[in-house]
Amino acid sequence: MKKIYLYTLLLGLVGLTSCEDDATPVLSVKANAILQELPKSDYVFTADNASEPFTVKWTPTDYGFQASTSYTVMLTNLANEKSVELGTTSANELSLTNENINLLMNDLNVYPGQKGELAISLDYSAYEGKLDSVAGNVIKFKATPYDPRTVNIDWDYAYVAVYKPAVTKAAANADWNWATAYMIGDVNGDGKYEGWVNFEEDNLIYKVLDGKTYEVLGEGQTVAKKGFYQISVVEGEVTQSANPVLWGVAGDATPKGWGEMTKLDYNSETRLWSKVIKLLAGKEFKFRADPEQWYGIATTNTNNDGGVLGGEENIKVIAEEDQTYLVTLNLTEVGKYSYTLEAVDFVPSTEFIYLPGDYQKDGTADASADDCLKIQSPGLDYIYTGTFVLYKDKSFNFYEDTDVYYGINGEIKWEEDGSKGTFNIQKNAGDKIKMDRSGNFRMDLDTKNLTGTITKAGWEVIGDATPGEWSAGTVMDYDPETKLWSITVTLKDGGMKFRKDGDWSKGDLGGDLSALTDGGGNITVTAGTYEIVLNVEAKTATMTKK
Repeated sequence: MKKIYLYTLLLGLVGLTSCEDDATPVLSVKANAILQELPKSDYVFTADNASEPFTVKWTPTDYGFQASTSYTVMLTNLANEKSVELGTTSANELSLTNENINLLMNDLNVYPGQKGELAISLDYSAYEGKLDSVAGNVIKFKATPYDPRTVNIDWDYAYVAVYKPAVTKAAANADWNWATAYMIGDVNGDGKYEGWVNFEEDNLIYKVLDGKTYEVLGEGQTVAKKGFYQISVVEGEVTQSANPVLWGVAGDATPKGWGEMTKLDYNSETRLWSKVIKLLAGKEFKFRADPEQWYGIATTNTNNDGGVLGGEENIKVIAEEDQTYLVTLNLTEVGKYSYTLEAVDFVPSTEFIYLPGDYQKDGTADASADDCLKIQSPGLDYIYTGTFVLYKDKSFNFYEDTDVYYGINGEIKWEEDGSKGTFNIQKNAGDKIKMDRSGNFRMDLDTKNLTGTITKAGWEVIGDATPGEWSAGTVMDYDPETKLWSITVTLKDGGMKFRKDGDWSKGDLGGDLSALTDGGGNITVTAGTYEIVLNVEAKTATMTKK
């Protein structure tokens, strides 16, 4: 679609004339589409009117004959000329809701409680894109968004806007996302803002802005190590926990008692801490942060549904028998931290299993270190996978938590060509796995059936010149020392490319061997046996005929 310029009107008639042997009719605009004015010129979005319709209508374009036309509706903030697309349709109107428009205001940097000067424009295309134009007018209106998270908040709150170091101060002040920004609050009315923020990368910078005036309460703060932190602001002074904070549960209702917490897992998408845990009937627990910090409830709980946290009372498991629960901790709602308990029959696996070993820095074999490899079970179904470099003569085992680890039972049984190895594991027993070769491998582990596989993975040659033609790639060997991929393979006349992890969506290289490009063309091959060496970082390759 071509760029839309506001206030630009289509002048004159635009026509495309068919060739004599083409049945295409002559296209010309007899009359431009005209946007109709909105029912109101000033909107204030609230929770009460969020579901009300917001409909944009226009008179259709007249070509002098029936033509299939595609209309795209754009919304623009006149203050900064930022635009977002509302939708595309072949009809003569586009229906959304106030809630839809309210959330889009965030992309235009119109903040809650502030009135934005906006414009709606219309771009259209007809006859398979042979004729593009814009509507004969734009319509302007004002709108004030709201943040749905603040509807039931009656205390002062602030937003925590997070940036990468490369972002300039001017850009940071002009462009931040209120819909996804973490929030902290002055719940007690004593001038102290406090809350929790997850930082997904190392060395991120953040600032704190008043939730109503957007005055900067503190800025220039840096978090060296990614993780979950407690943030507080008092009289313009911003402080944060010294290290990332982990959350869990502790108590005589939990597997580890009061002395040690059972850790919860953090989900960065839902921003919730959760875990499936067996709790003992009639016993009690609290939520605990590491290091020592406790959240109980203000009053005695009368059911197992959950409640609001913040008091000193222990949480009692109200049940006639021990039960497995999905325990969830919500620290996202400013000043209204809460938890839920949901009884479950299926006990899911953990999301990650870690591979601590002597390949780590100083041979520490530390499962909590950043350089510890891990495999993931996205479906929490006891099936874990991950792809990474493993080194010859280095060893590791599989660490689930402080109570559960897995060791190898026997040895890895490699296929003759070295492309795949299989092994069995034991729970809380067995030996560490010691690699007898280096390379890039995919690790698959089944902790229910206690089996595992190590499969050579990474860059491969694929094409009608290769043994697997276009249906299956031939995986190359990886040398961690030189960071080069290599293979000796017999090729046919034809073409080939380099593909990553057997998946075109993960990347492929082609074109000139001395300057490979992403998605480049096929590499022409003359039949013969070749030693092929690929340097992914430099995007170069050599093919030496044997």
